Amino acid sequence: MHDMYDREEVNDIFDTLQETGEDYDTALTKLTEYFAPKKNVEYEIYKFRQAKQETDETIDAFHTKLRQLSVNCEFTDDNQVKSQIVQGCSSSRLRRKALREDMTLEQLLLSARALELSEKQANEIEHKDEKLETNALHKKRNVRRNQPRYLQDKRPEQRVNRNNKCRNCGGEFPHRGKCPAQGKSCNFCKKLNHFEKMCRSKRNTNTKRSVNTLRTQILKTTLNVNQR
Repeated sequence: MHDMYDREEVNDIFDTLQETGEDYDTALTKLTEYFAPKKNVEYEIYKFRQAKQETDETIDAFHTKLRQLSVNCEFTDDNQVKSQIVQGCSSSRLRRKALREDMTLEQLLLSARALELSEKQANEIEHKDEKLETNALHKKRNVRRNQPRYLQDKRPEQRVNRNNKCRNCGGEFPHRGKCPAQGKSCNFCKKLNHFEKMCRSKRNTNTKRSVNTLRTQILKTTLNVNQR
């Protein structure tokens, strides 16, 4: 920096400095300190406040980063570091715990480490369950590949419902479009939305007739036996 000044200007500045000593090294140190960029505490605090915990950053690494940033902030205690951990941490559970409980910086770090460990263990368990589900799915697909072609070409629900009939029109169910009987009037009961061949009223009537016919036959047979 002092290369920007000529010799006379440097000499004038040097004359204003205190405790320059009698040797070259001391004089050089004093001049270097004078021309060195001045520390801007407010800007250092601003950088400190912008610090956030990264996605893959542990709480200890985040704490170390805040410690390094706080060197030029001239904080008098650990409260600012603790506050920034609460504000900038990636764990909402840790943040809620810190807001709910009064704890020191060390207690906050202990809680954060415990939460990190439990989260890691839970992820391992869940990942294992996902792997088991994936293996089961692959096994199911392999079984399906070994099935006959006519079974592979149809979905399970299609195979199950292949022989199902619609209770309103008598056709295959489920329909690809709307039911053919929708809006149609039954020739037997005159009600809407079903054909006569699927009419439940007609079916009940036929059943009653069959029962009555059977009763009549039984009665006739009984009378004939008694008359003998």
